[in-house]
Amino acid sequence: MKIRIKRVVLNNILFILASLLISILFAEIMVRTLYPQPLYNKHNPEHPDFPEFINFTEIGGLSRPNLDILRYGEANRLFRVRTNSQGFRSDYDFSLQKNPKKRILFFGDSVMFGDGLDQDQALPAVIERMNPDVESYNFGVAAFSLGQAYLLFRQNLNYKPDVVIVSIFTNDIINEFPNNNRYGNPFFVFNGTSLILYRYPSVYNEEELNNAREQHKVYKYSGHDRMLRSYSHLYVLLCKIFNSKSNQKYPDAKFHPRYQYYLKQPSPEIQNSVLTLCALANEFKVQTDKINSTLVFMYVPDPVEIDPEERINAINADALHYDPNDFDFGIIASYFNTCFRNQNISYVDIYSLFVNEPNPKLLYNHLGSHWTPFGVTKVAEKLQTLI
Repeated sequence: MKIRIKRVVLNNILFILASLLISILFAEIMVRTLYPQPLYNKHNPEHPDFPEFINFTEIGGLSRPNLDILRYGEANRLFRVRTNSQGFRSDYDFSLQKNPKKRILFFGDSVMFGDGLDQDQALPAVIERMNPDVESYNFGVAAFSLGQAYLLFRQNLNYKPDVVIVSIFTNDIINEFPNNNRYGNPFFVFNGTSLILYRYPSVYNEEELNNAREQHKVYKYSGHDRMLRSYSHLYVLLCKIFNSKSNQKYPDAKFHPRYQYYLKQPSPEIQNSVLTLCALANEFKVQTDKINSTLVFMYVPDPVEIDPEERINAINADALHYDPNDFDFGIIASYFNTCFRNQNISYVDIYSLFVNEPNPKLLYNHLGSHWTPFGVTKVAEKLQTLI
């Protein structure tokens, strides 16, 4: 009798375990089919700064050629990235041979690259779709500084563009700080009369990369967590839903230095960096004038410049020991717009465009500084008047 009871109990346990396993396998198949997740492995890295994703060059890290991967963007939004054989975000290779279409080259960082957006939602793709007589070459590279974008532009003058569009984002200011430059990338310094290029070609080593990962809150997984993230779409989805932080290492939260950009009395380092960026803008103009191309610049404002709620959060942050009257959140846009006007450079005043938007949260991804499709469309419509 006891043996029979034990067998019944054992059979029930085995049945439950088998049912559970089948349910998990079924759920895994459904997630893979209907809602695939980016896995943590060498073919589909968790973060764009991982070496598996990057092709290290003399001007910095470019995307590897022929990628077709899923990635998480801001607010855990899943988006797909495809690169051409040259390593740039496009569904076709860039051709040196001119055709009747107007050719526009786009340069910038992750905003121009289209971080958080699907392939056809990035600004260059939207411009191309709005204008059938235009071909857009997206040379935007995530995490690139304006100095790196300029070096990339110099390497690709032989594409003979009709128009060159360049974006500057707020963090370009700190990217030209020698002591804040990441990964051993090249950077420029304006000495009052000319631009001086440092750390060219780029120098990379594993210690610098590891430090950069830690500083930029790149998650590091270990043990069973990393194994499951490497193979199970269901596990990644559950972690996303429940905001799991198992085995993740976060550095201590730090005040983001870019809020200091908006002080009415900026530091000498910030003033010099703005002058450096302005000098780089002039170098773009010199080169585009030589090849008879139209140059258009645009300063991309941070959400804190546009959204009153973001401004309050910034001023009230524990790390900000300033009086609210010390800030002018339109000061950086004013710097660059004045710079462009003084050098006779065409530009799009995105700050004025965005600051008048009734609901600024529609312009940027939640918890991030990259544009939504709505924000991209607003900018594309504004650019139409110049191209």
